[in-house]
Amino acid sequence: MGSVKKGEIVKVHFPLSEYQTIEKAMGQEYVVQWRGDDVIHISPEGNHKPLYNNRKIYDQAPMKEGTFHHPEQELIW
Repeated sequence: MGSVKKGEIVKVHFPLSEYQTIEKAMGQEYVVQWRGDDVIHISPEGNHKPLYNNRKIYDQAPMKEGTFHHPEQELIW
């Protein structure tokens, strides 16, 4: 590992586990699908206000251009 130089591309990977659990609430069982610590689907979805049924799940986060600001003097706590 070394310093990042101007013009270099830095990629950071955060692998997420995917799993499902069965949860009970208000006397009903729900199958909950997880990705990391995020709920991505609940079944049954519900009648009045379905949750998590139309979420877009990306395999890769959208890339964003930006600049990094490095202060001349670091703040030490």
